[in-house]
Amino acid sequence: MNHPDLWHFEPALDRATHRWDGDEVRFTRAERALLGVFFSRPGSVLARDTLLDAISGLECEATDRSVDFIVHCLRKKLADSARDPLYIATRYGEGYVWIGPSAPAERPAAGAFIVVGPVHGLKFAENLNDRGWAFAVALAHRLDRLTPDERAVVLDADCPSGEQFSGDPPRFAVDLSFVKTTARGLDCVYRLRSFGTPVPIAADRLTITPDWSGIEAIEARAAQLAIRITGAIWASLQVGGPGPACSALGPLPVSLHAASRVMAVGCETWEDAARRLRRRLRENPADHAARIALATTLHSRYVLAGVDLLMTADERDENDAEIQSLVNQALPHLAADASHTFTAAKLLYFADKNNREQALSIAARALETTAALAAGFTVWAQLQMWEGELDRALQFYDQALELSDHGTSFHIYLLVLKSQAAMALDPGGAAVVDELNSVKPATRDELGLFLAPTARIDLSPQIEATMAAMDRDRARASLRFMHYVTARHFRDPAHRRHVMRRPVALLVPRFGSDIVPADIRDDTSLAGPPGPGTP
Repeated sequence: MNHPDLWHFEPALDRATHRWDGDEVRFTRAERALLGVFFSRPGSVLARDTLLDAISGLECEATDRSVDFIVHCLRKKLADSARDPLYIATRYGEGYVWIGPSAPAERPAAGAFIVVGPVHGLKFAENLNDRGWAFAVALAHRLDRLTPDERAVVLDADCPSGEQFSGDPPRFAVDLSFVKTTARGLDCVYRLRSFGTPVPIAADRLTITPDWSGIEAIEARAAQLAIRITGAIWASLQVGGPGPACSALGPLPVSLHAASRVMAVGCETWEDAARRLRRRLRENPADHAARIALATTLHSRYVLAGVDLLMTADERDENDAEIQSLVNQALPHLAADASHTFTAAKLLYFADKNNREQALSIAARALETTAALAAGFTVWAQLQMWEGELDRALQFYDQALELSDHGTSFHIYLLVLKSQAAMALDPGGAAVVDELNSVKPATRDELGLFLAPTARIDLSPQIEATMAAMDRDRARASLRFMHYVTARHFRDPAHRRHVMRRPVALLVPRFGSDIVPADIRDDTSLAGPPGPGTP
């Protein structure tokens, strides 16, 4: 049975996270309204009329039964029981009373010198999660012993960052991300930073303990790390600023995608970007970062403007060959740059299926040692997705999502990729696509032709208008786009077919079965003219 303290409610009351297993529940507007009233008057019996006032205007016809239904939904989400309640108790003939913990006025870390948190990855550590938690606790204790008495050290496992923090912010934060390895047991990536700033003062990956070691080994590793952290804090205070920048949390394509949203006026813009990078390489042939950036640009222009590109000259073979050449030239020089290494692995797989073993080997080796876990989890999830290991891919996407900030470009990028993996299942995708559309509603119009479960062909007016304005050339280019950037990489023909069925089911009834290019029909094992809702 869950103890009430194991649920952490976000300040906005839009969701709650189970502190032990990481399960997250989200609340509707009406549920948030009732939670707000409960938290404002904990321990008080609230009549149904009082609760009804809170949801008036949110329900079409709010009644006493509406209140009972919303309370029932809250209990179900919180694993609460009406007979043996931990959160909401019924007072028959009177109403309801909140008996769970009160909403904190501020975070536990408010005013602290160092907060150890947030802590990521424990729910994916399986049988080693207790060792990870023991390490986090031991690290907080050791840091507390190494700092003056008046400077508090607090462990806050789900501590938010920056403007989301409630109360007086702490001075420094130590983020911990745990990852279970096949060879060493449990690893931890730590990032020390000034609270509210993205640039780390120090960051590294270390092995906590093989799975057979006891608490003494865990505490010894925590003591060693505490000394390193306090030394780095001392050095940063001496020089008055953070240390050298470390690799960004997200993968390299995310920053290029974000930049492209500003740059991409048309295909010519991409040609300009490619020319600038080629000029850099002529001026400095040893600029291997420019090689990876150029290869990523050649790939990303199809992701962002592929339909337009595929309506004109088809240069896919030439681009794939150049991507492969650029990556192979840069690979021997990327060992120290995890983000570029993971990007190189993905691009090799994208350019040619014959590179799959090399790409998987590069990514697997990097994932075992990198401190750039978000980038590593993202690329490894993509490779596992393409290999057909869809359940593993979804798990790694979830690990990367745990490291992303809600609503950021990285968060949306991950949800798009996760939607592709979910849609490759049969049936699948509805929940992930709905989450993507709730985070960024514009994606329903931008990607609705390609990204939605086929069983739910609920088109927005914008997509209807786009399809009405299509001619046969654009419809065919749209199918080539989805196949080239996504479907063709899946090794399993059934997965390729599932990914393609949405656009095929929408476009064939309008333009005829011959709108599907023969190579796509052969590659996805599409037999006969597919209709709406059929694979």
